[in-house]
Amino acid sequence: MMEIERKFLLIPCSMRRLLQERGISYERVRIEQFYIHSDINFAERYRRKKDSYYHTVKRGAGLEREEFEEEIEARLYLEKKKIYGDSLIRKWRYIFEEGGYTFELDIFKGAFKGLNLLEVEFGSVAEAESFDLPPFIRQVLISEVTENPDFSNGSLAKRMEIPAIEESLSDIFGRIEDRDEFLKASSSIDIAPYESGAHALKALLYTLIRSVEANRERILQADTDPERVHQLRVAMRKMRAVFAQLGCLFDEEWLEYHKRALSELMSYTGKKRDMDVYLEEMGLYRRLVGKKYRKQMQRLESYIEEISRSESETVKRMLLGEKYEKEISALKEFCGDDTLNGLDSKASSPVIFTVKSALKRRYAKILEAGGRIDESSEPRKYHMLRIDVKKLRYMMEFFSSILEEESFSKMLVQLKRIQDILGSHQDLHIQSRHLEEFSRRPELAQRRMKEAIELLRAKMKSLEKSKRELFKESFEEFRATEKLFRKMICRF
Repeated sequence: MMEIERKFLLIPCSMRRLLQERGISYERVRIEQFYIHSDINFAERYRRKKDSYYHTVKRGAGLEREEFEEEIEARLYLEKKKIYGDSLIRKWRYIFEEGGYTFELDIFKGAFKGLNLLEVEFGSVAEAESFDLPPFIRQVLISEVTENPDFSNGSLAKRMEIPAIEESLSDIFGRIEDRDEFLKASSSIDIAPYESGAHALKALLYTLIRSVEANRERILQADTDPERVHQLRVAMRKMRAVFAQLGCLFDEEWLEYHKRALSELMSYTGKKRDMDVYLEEMGLYRRLVGKKYRKQMQRLESYIEEISRSESETVKRMLLGEKYEKEISALKEFCGDDTLNGLDSKASSPVIFTVKSALKRRYAKILEAGGRIDESSEPRKYHMLRIDVKKLRYMMEFFSSILEEESFSKMLVQLKRIQDILGSHQDLHIQSRHLEEFSRRPELAQRRMKEAIELLRAKMKSLEKSKRELFKESFEEFRATEKLFRKMICRF
């Protein structure tokens, strides 16, 4: 008999929950199967369905195929399984009716956990071609794979891994190059859920390298806008976040080398950025200490400006140096190499599985760590939580194209609020420590200067306390985002 069916790839989330939330009745059938032979145009399969056993032969590919199936005894099935069962496929099939059609939704287990394939059978080619998925299925649709042989069960059994749907690197990079400019270290890229981890990583790193290069060019052209060094650092920090969040996709030795190299480059920019932050906050400093210490604040500002100018030269030397050239060139070469050099074999799999896992781990870690922090906690605990929040935000922004848009935007607002509070808290803490060091410098050792700095540090301490109180309020709101977070990564 002829089989006419279309096949659809759905997001890796709980389809059972989706059906239950929609109030759709279904029959659930347990299936295991293996293949004697499988290629594009011919497949021979043995299947157990509930307590019945079948031998099936299929010819053809795509929308129309010829199928012959016969029921067999359990004995024959088990005999064949002993010989060919190494590539066993296990899945639950959910069968339900919708809009006059019968839907068969396969939820795969074992090596294919997370793979969800929906099949709909038709009486004619014309009927199949005119068919539209119901809206609740479209919201979880990744792609139609009717004509994609990689998603046939026979092909899956051969590979025993979930296949990616790759776009060429040149096309991905072409879209990245369509951006107007790269001065802002934006890392949002248009990546499909089933894009390979390898291509997703290279697209991310390529985008960030372009941002590093754009800001480097401006800095070397004597652009004194503090934002240039800041955006250079943000781009490098996001590269490190890629390494940290998606480290399982890299070759371990390659990863450790480039993490160290990138950290070393960033070390040349840290003091410059610290001084820029001080200068940006001088208006606040003056208001905190009042007019009584106006001259001392002017002297402090001049002192910080001197350090900032000196550190600008340090940054320029780094950007012109051999270490910078070697590392950025190596990363650019990595991005343009369409092989798995520098990567783990897992990088050939769809990136959505790694992304979802990383997001879940980081979100759970934030909820746990934030719940343990109170107003008496060490500043370091606030700082470490800030890093986790930042990493979650970066990861969300990296892969915003595969997340549910509305809930992503709401989650981003929550994260930015907490990150801003924790960032201000950290800046106040670090600035206070540095001011204590400044007060011991011969250039700032005068009595009135010491008084001004001590008063400023006391005011900072008070502000730091208020940030802790504000964090507590904001984090209570964040703890209530679990449903929103789930919708962001599952779309329902």
